[in-house]
Amino acid sequence: MKVVEDSLYILITAVAVAVLLIILAAVFPWRDAKAVVEGVLRDIEYMAEFAKGL
Repeated sequence: MKVVEDSLYILITAVAVAVLLIILAAVFPWRDAKAVVEGVLRDIEYMAEFAKGL
């Protein structure tokens, strides 16, 4: 039963994230989306460098 509950939680989370991404895509203009993605990728690179330094 634990596997079914975990799968259900993962499914609910995936649906919630998909809905939030759709709302985010509707709110942000497409030209700004590129800047947002580049900023996120830059932050991920900074976090990876920080983790390497630990």
